[in-house]
Amino acid sequence: MKKLIFLSALICNSLITFAQYDFGTLSYSEQRPAQMPSDYYRLQAELEAYKQQQRQIEFENNSSNGFACFNYNNYNGCIYYYNKCRRLGWYNSSFDYITGISYYKIGNKAKAKKYLKLSAKRGYYQAEQQLNELFNKK
Repeated sequence: MKKLIFLSALICNSLITFAQYDFGTLSYSEQRPAQMPSDYYRLQAELEAYKQQQRQIEFENNSSNGFACFNYNNYNGCIYYYNKCRRLGWYNSSFDYITGISYYKIGNKAKAKKYLKLSAKRGYYQAEQQLNELFNKK
């Protein structure tokens, strides 16, 4: 019986000593996963900034193509490039204006009025003059 008590005390003492042992701090490679979220969010922000820059470049290219189409009396092409620009989330009040004129030239007066009003709302003063000339004739 004394041997059993002695053996149990020895095992308990060993467990207590082992549980209190300090295993040291984690190495850098073990700490890295805890630092990944800040790197992840930084990379996400950089990616979003890059995408925004690409959308702006695409908007500028599409709007210049739309203006060129309008200057060559290709009104459907102007409307096509306007719709591509609209999906990018940017706007240009003069582009709204020429899109309204394009709709008027192809015979869609309801959309022409809509886009001329939109251009006027965004501060393009020629759109108000054109609205008065085209739709307020008496």
